[in-house]
Amino acid sequence: MSELDAISTEAPECIGCKHFIESIGMPACKAFPYGIPSEIWHDLKKHHESYEGDHGLQFEAIFQVIND
Repeated sequence: MSELDAISTEAPECIGCKHFIESIGMPACKAFPYGIPSEIWHDLKKHHESYEGDHGLQFEAIFQVIND
């Protein structure tokens, strides 16, 4: 499977993060104010652990999902 095959057509997980910044153009957040790395934006790498240049911030969900 190539990287392109792995790219989801669903919205990136980043959109559900409390650090996400709505912007026109390049997607950004408090961790990556100059642009979210492509592999994170396209869900090829989850940002639940430290990632180079993330200023110590990782994914934090806006809403808590409760499973019954």
